[in-house]
Amino acid sequence: MGSRSFQALRKATTCLAVTIAFASAIAYAGHEPMAPDPTLRRYTGKVTALGPPDAKGKVYAFSAAPVGPRNFPLKPDDLRGWRMTVLSGKRFGTEFRIGGNTESEIRVNAQTGPVEGLAVNDVFVIESIDANGASMFTTPAPVPASGG
Repeated sequence: MGSRSFQALRKATTCLAVTIAFASAIAYAGHEPMAPDPTLRRYTGKVTALGPPDAKGKVYAFSAAPVGPRNFPLKPDDLRGWRMTVLSGKRFGTEFRIGGNTESEIRVNAQTGPVEGLAVNDVFVIESIDANGASMFTTPAPVPASGG
């Protein structure tokens, strides 16, 4: 085997080893633990229409359709206070708090901003995570008895 062929093979083997190491690292790094919190509820959907602007021209509501498994039919204010993360489009990665919802419309809280830049077919996930990052459906921890 010639010197150049050996060098090319060595470079390709090194590149493959680095790629495998990188892929292994990605498998262990993630957004959340490997075993998701069983108390965490999720609603995944896509935007089907943007709501009308308010008096100042800002849009805080949109119509949505469920996407994927484990969704549930929405009832009024089911999602109030939950965290919404945009998963595609211009607002990718943006988080909002849900102010309320109907069976087909979702309104974000005015304090987390209008949804300008959100577009039809953008995908999002809404999770039952409170402002402190904890599931809203966990049982409260017992209060320790004070020693007296």
